[in-house]
Amino acid sequence: MQQFDNAKYRQDRSSMVVSDKDMQWAKSVLYDSFVQEWLEKHPTAGYTTQGYFPPDIRKLGDAISIVNFLKLTDSPPLSILDIGAGPGLFLKLSAIHGHTVYGTEISEIINSPVNDLYKHYNIDIFELMITKSKKTILPKQYDIIVAARTVFDREDEYYKSADWIEWKNQMFEYLNPHGRLLIKTNLKYFKSSIIPAQQEIVNAFGLPLLGWNSLTYLLEKN
Repeated sequence: MQQFDNAKYRQDRSSMVVSDKDMQWAKSVLYDSFVQEWLEKHPTAGYTTQGYFPPDIRKLGDAISIVNFLKLTDSPPLSILDIGAGPGLFLKLSAIHGHTVYGTEISEIINSPVNDLYKHYNIDIFELMITKSKKTILPKQYDIIVAARTVFDREDEYYKSADWIEWKNQMFEYLNPHGRLLIKTNLKYFKSSIIPAQQEIVNAFGLPLLGWNSLTYLLEKN
């Protein structure tokens, strides 16, 4: 059983550092006149707070760092699925670089004013909820599947290592050969109460990647 040094991982955010140039460019893409008007109409809609709109350095930095880490700025066109797309920041930035993007969200978000953002960003979105008790079924194959900040577990019912392996295997069924699965968990390093949950994913996939603010893995299909 591998043990990871929580303090060591907590101190390293190198993969999440983005330039001012990238930040300003991304804001110009995401925060246009339509989005500003949408915010005025729906000040309490989902994702209008917590730093998503106008996008702040923390939430927008997350999206940019994943684009950069996966080298989406200079790769051939790929088919990308974002599980738990949120307001679609990552997918819109990926689409600007020529990729075909798809996203999933829960019905509460899809059936809310946030759906207007998906239409504006030209994101193909469909409903999906991840649960341990139900196999995840997807409509097609992808080159990249991203699950970032997706809620896989609660503190009273976290994923065991077998659950992580089973879900990974399910996702690999929908990846093209040499496709990649990026899992950026909601298992934050500063939460001591979730150390058992952290150890379970380490047992499943080994030590996480350095440079992120939560346990993060990039898994490639052969």
